[in-house]
Amino acid sequence: MRKNPATAPPLLTPARLAYAILTVTIMIVGLFWAAGRWDWVGGWVYVAAIALGSAASEFAVWRRDPDVIRARARMGEGTKTWDKICLSLYAILYMTILVVGALDAGRYGWSDMPGWLMPVGVALVWLSQAALAWCMIVNRYFEKTVRLQTDRGHTVIWSGPYRYLRHPGYAAAIAGYIAGAPFILGSWWAFAPALATAIVLVVRTALEDRMLHAELAGYPDYAGPSATGWCPVSGSRWTNFRMPGQSSLIVAAPGDGPPAVRYPDLCRMPKRHHQRGAFA
Repeated sequence: MRKNPATAPPLLTPARLAYAILTVTIMIVGLFWAAGRWDWVGGWVYVAAIALGSAASEFAVWRRDPDVIRARARMGEGTKTWDKICLSLYAILYMTILVVGALDAGRYGWSDMPGWLMPVGVALVWLSQAALAWCMIVNRYFEKTVRLQTDRGHTVIWSGPYRYLRHPGYAAAIAGYIAGAPFILGSWWAFAPALATAIVLVVRTALEDRMLHAELAGYPDYAGPSATGWCPVSGSRWTNFRMPGQSSLIVAAPGDGPPAVRYPDLCRMPKRHHQRGAFA
């Protein structure tokens, strides 16, 4: 439900502004200390891309649902222990991407990446931030940590990107934040810690999906019989359609909308009717 920004708490409170300034300052100091110089273009482009994209995406979410911004500013009660471990590993490994990229492109020049890949990295990061903002606008339960949000009336969300992926936020983070950073920094070696970071997110996705299957009412119907795939079983009418050289395709007509193609090899869709579900 869209909230009125005029009656919402301000986006930039003194505490949030101080946190943003501190975060950017630490990022700048860490990057350029590792690079050993202040004239490293890739470092400044990375800082600008992250700062501008984050500000734009948070403003977009705040205009639609300020409660999401407020909920993401704290660690909710009941956060899973394994998630705290995953988040810690993610933070360490993501910082390693930046350090390795700075040491490579900024200081030692271990690898030589073409300069035209830098705008590709910026585009990936901004597309990722836009996709994450879309997830937060649609899904009011998009907190930073994994827990069953009984205090917020946790339900399943099936609209927006959740009609196509069960975990669009993770997919966007891997495709944009993680894959885009080495391109901006100009370092092929930065892809090594980027791969490790992506693996941590994939493991976290699987653990969260298992938790949602076990604890969130309606999620098994939304997800279908697969406990590991990333695609949902959403919609109300299913028919079989076979293509030459493939197993079978499921052509779905969600609600009264136009048909959409789903691939059972990835989504493992059942040949039966489903109630509309949603991923939170």
